[in-house]
Amino acid sequence: MKRIVTLFLSLILLLSCLCAPASAMFDPSLFYEVQAKSAYIVNTDTNIIVYDKDSSRQVSAGGLTKYMTIALLLTNLLGASWVST
Repeated sequence: MKRIVTLFLSLILLLSCLCAPASAMFDPSLFYEVQAKSAYIVNTDTNIIVYDKDSSRQVSAGGLTKYMTIALLLTNLLGASWVST
């Protein structure tokens, strides 16, 4: 009985690991509306546009400047260990 339960749980774990890459390909805009005025997400490994919302609109870079400043401070203070590669 323990072997059957172990085999069953192993099978479920294996199937859940195989389903994870397929879930990365689904479009979140069907279930979730992005609150930003414009958004652009690109998979840098494959250069495929994952999400695009009004990407031709020009916006100020104020928020991006703040994020880059924080990233540079964390890189210099904590080293590159916090950056996931």
